[in-house]
Amino acid sequence: MLLAYSAKLPGSRVLDDPYGTNLLGMVVSKGQAARLAYTSEFIEQAKTLGLVQQAIDRADLPGHQVGTRQKQLNR
Repeated sequence: MLLAYSAKLPGSRVLDDPYGTNLLGMVVSKGQAARLAYTSEFIEQAKTLGLVQQAIDRADLPGHQVGTRQKQLNR
């Protein structure tokens, strides 16, 4: 979104650092180890096969990128 605005505003630029980054993730209820394992594997396979990047490309979302695996939170 910022890249689109920047293109219309001469002299503007979008910073490379992740300021204002939105991170997405999946949530699984506590005690659902098998479900967590399945979901994690599904997501990693989709990323490895390029399916997530293809979805980003089809949606025409410049500046968006496939994230790396994040540490699981145990809350």
